[in-house]
Amino acid sequence: MIVTADHGGKFNGHGPNEPIYRTVPFIVSGPDAKQGGRIFQTPNIADASVTALHHLGIPLNPAWQLDGRPAGLPTVTHFGENLVFNGDAEYSNGYPGFTNPGDNGGNRTDATVPGWVEIDTLTVVTYDSPGFVAHTDAGPPDRGDNFFAGGGANHDTTMSQTIDIQDVANLVDHSRVEFELSAFLGGQDDHNDIAELIATFLDESDQPLGAAVTLQGDTASRRRFSTGLFPRRTSGAVPMGTRRIELVLNMLDDPASPGNFAYADNVSVRLTLVPEPAAGGVFVIGLLTLTWRRRVATP
Repeated sequence: MIVTADHGGKFNGHGPNEPIYRTVPFIVSGPDAKQGGRIFQTPNIADASVTALHHLGIPLNPAWQLDGRPAGLPTVTHFGENLVFNGDAEYSNGYPGFTNPGDNGGNRTDATVPGWVEIDTLTVVTYDSPGFVAHTDAGPPDRGDNFFAGGGANHDTTMSQTIDIQDVANLVDHSRVEFELSAFLGGQDDHNDIAELIATFLDESDQPLGAAVTLQGDTASRRRFSTGLFPRRTSGAVPMGTRRIELVLNMLDDPASPGNFAYADNVSVRLTLVPEPAAGGVFVIGLLTLTWRRRVATP
């Protein structure tokens, strides 16, 4: 059983593009469903049909180009794989710019980005759109069709995604688990709109553990006024007690720019389980150290 809604409401309409009207219930019950608690990662309305197909045992065919994914299932964290859903902006059709040329007459888009909690005009644009990043510009070597862009409004925009790693809690608390946070961040010629990716490690009560980790794109001058997306990466140890990783992608607007031309693509979080040193190796190292000390002490 799947219970959800497509939107909130105000009077006789959907209401404005604000969290209180965009946040809806998504409840899944059945033998395959996660038993109790909240659903991570954040579900989207497009996930309802895909979840039903999964429950019915119908394999998803990539040729269907469905935007959703099964939601409400027990979390399975795969070490070494990208844990970000739709980090490459490929789970939706990109626009040829900040406007939608469809039936709404080309109004500015308030695109919903699958897998992300996105409010306002942050959108998905196709490479080679007129006046935007081209395939010949700097960017991911394995780029797809689309990238994230700040949008047509002259203010900061943002979207977030929460990654659940509850299933590997024992390893996080009793072994060494390392993370790698990476993305391609960039902008448009002389515009100073800047993309910023922030990762926060949260405990069971959603309280932050230690300082957040931040990747940030360059200003126009540091990009030498070029258009493109450039690699950013950092890594470290996952704090003990981490149960979720919250990602926030901020598109910081330059007021002098005609729109928000901050760009991002290939957002990635990967976890690696660092093996413990073998007991025999520790013994050999200790024996060699003891032997060296004895030789030093010998007259």
